[in-house]
Amino acid sequence: MPIDMHELSKMTDGDTWVKKVPPSCPACGYILVGVPKNICPECGRPFQRRRVEQFASDLQMEMRRLRDMNDMVDWSLKLLIAGAVILLIGVLRGNATPTFGEAARCLAIIVGFLTTAFGLNVLRVNRLPFWVREHMDDDPKIGLGQLTGVLGVALIVASIAFP
Repeated sequence: MPIDMHELSKMTDGDTWVKKVPPSCPACGYILVGVPKNICPECGRPFQRRRVEQFASDLQMEMRRLRDMNDMVDWSLKLLIAGAVILLIGVLRGNATPTFGEAARCLAIIVGFLTTAFGLNVLRVNRLPFWVREHMDDDPKIGLGQLTGVLGVALIVASIAFP
């Protein structure tokens, strides 16, 4: 029976687990480090080590994606302010130059969509199991993300509603 590289690495170096998320039961989240059998001691479900490693790798990748989510929320707030200023200038100047007013409204709609997307991106953290969130570097700014998402939609509605 051939030995794969992972098994060879474990024989020579010991346990090779270096990821931030420990190998955990996909069903209940129990940490499986040092478990001798392929049965979770917490929930009693059988598991395959490769699937557990793949599950942890997938969670690690999602954590990497979400690492910059707070920056995205901050940027969405800045975009929202810029979009509101653009819309305000467009409304104030729209009577004198209608083309400028229409361009400002279109730009505010685009900014509103970006603000909504960036702000609500923080809600992707809810996909992660609760026990994985403990391993994240920063707490997500969920409230601010929801607020910027709602205000982004309000900016879109205001851009369409103002003549």
